Amino acid sequence: MTKNEVIELVKSGRLRGFLPPEMAQYEVNVEQMGSYTGIVLVNPEQKSAAYPVERLQFINSEEEVAELLAGSMNRFIQAAPQGNIDIEGLREKLSSYEAAKPYIFMDAVSHNYSNDRAVVYEKNGMKFVPKLMVSNGTQERSVSAIPKEWLLRQGISEERLIQDAISNTANVTSVSINSMSDIFSNMNADFEISAMPETMLVVTNANKTGGASLILDDNVRQRVSELYGGNDFFVIPSSIHEVITLPVGNNILNSAGTFSPFQPDSETLQSIMEMVSEVNETLDDEEILGYSVSIYDADKHELEKGTEYCINKQIDKVRNLRINELKEMGEIQPDIKPDNDNPKL
Repeated sequence: MTKNEVIELVKSGRLRGFLPPEMAQYEVNVEQMGSYTGIVLVNPEQKSAAYPVERLQFINSEEEVAELLAGSMNRFIQAAPQGNIDIEGLREKLSSYEAAKPYIFMDAVSHNYSNDRAVVYEKNGMKFVPKLMVSNGTQERSVSAIPKEWLLRQGISEERLIQDAISNTANVTSVSINSMSDIFSNMNADFEISAMPETMLVVTNANKTGGASLILDDNVRQRVSELYGGNDFFVIPSSIHEVITLPVGNNILNSAGTFSPFQPDSETLQSIMEMVSEVNETLDDEEILGYSVSIYDADKHELEKGTEYCINKQIDKVRNLRINELKEMGEIQPDIKPDNDNPKL
């Protein structure tokens, strides 16, 4: 079916014959929001609110399309029964990129997330999606992935969208950085708080939903580094809702029951990744952020893969040792002058 045929299917009322009885109270309309056309379910008791359900782009038969839409609507209602959205406000936000920009942010998604219609940004085995904040309450929020098709019509590149989303996330969702021990203390959890390093921090957003994306913002990373005295730090993918950080060189309780330095080496990374795997086994698949550990280099302002960071530090260590050796040799043989930028290893 073409887009116009699907619109006619909805407006004629024939689609209602495929809807379950519990959805009979909803009006089914077609809404144009900027260049984005979709079907919405409107609660008659709340004329200003609606549920965005589905884009109009199908090639199936009328019966297949109707069954697909009905199933999609039903799943949406079951998953988000309170997700009322101001359609007028959504239409205004999608009227242009500049109108939408203040509401665009980066949302963390599952490591195996796949959506051909949305822009997906990958970083160190983690995935993030630029989204539009439709409404943001204290207990719940309504968001929508930015469609590639809409972005193309606005003449905006995916690279610009990604950068705008990253830089705007803290403004849209707010930043929450708290120590793990404080969080468990407030929860009155049955946990040995003394065994937890005070420097283990949790980075998330105000709603504690999709907040792991804040670690993409270098301003947020610098705030964490400042709390660690300007040091580099590990980034542990706890879930899509938050990341856990720990400064490089911090003392942490090991398997022997004693505290030892938490150093950036292959053994440490392996132990952390094993811990991450164990935690991920307790999560629903859609909440798993990833399995790899990252490390933030505060001087370079870069979030690197843990393995690459360790290799680079080892190279720097050997390089510095070689520079010192050449300098000492230069004291004995003045004609030998090391090149600080490119020492001969």
